Amino acid sequence: MAMAEWRGWLLGEATLSLTGADPAWALNRLAAERVPFWAIEWEDAFTVQITVPRSQVRRAISAIEGAMCQAKVLSRRGLPGRVRQILHRPVLLAAGVKIYEYTPGFVHAKGCIIDDAVGTVGTVNLDYRSLFLHFENNALFYKASLLADLRADFLATQAQCREMRLGGNVRVGFGRFLVDGVLRVLSPLC
Repeated sequence: MAMAEWRGWLLGEATLSLTGADPAWALNRLAAERVPFWAIEWEDAFTVQITVPRSQVRRAISAIEGAMCQAKVLSRRGLPGRVRQILHRPVLLAAGVKIYEYTPGFVHAKGCIIDDAVGTVGTVNLDYRSLFLHFENNALFYKASLLADLRADFLATQAQCREMRLGGNVRVGFGRFLVDGVLRVLSPLC
């Protein structure tokens, strides 16, 4: 592994998609704001993907939106994200939350079904940025026939997942407790 790959893994990195009338202006704005970026891939004249350090994502999004482009985080990689997973999974599982890990790879879809009567599909995350700062959309369905298809898709996807279980594939022993404690102290620094 090259030094840049090690740095990216240790500190974390994120892939962003920039969409707008002039993404080159957004790239110039990132450079002016001294936000490091690399792995530039143009999809078309209006969309480009870049990779930035995880610690710079908020600054990058602010600069991109200041250039009249929309920024979307496509993926996050590296140790900081794994640390958060390690810290939160046992707590959620102990509280009775069921967690399924998609084994074939990565799913970015967002959908929800409530009591087989209400459903939503779209791009919105349930966080401040998605709900108030970005122009993201969801479609809401109430007692629609589409909900049966959505449920079938969820179940088909769930069949490709492994259920995370305390004491099974998620272990919490004294060593894990000690490592979790150290990681909780260090995680705000990531």
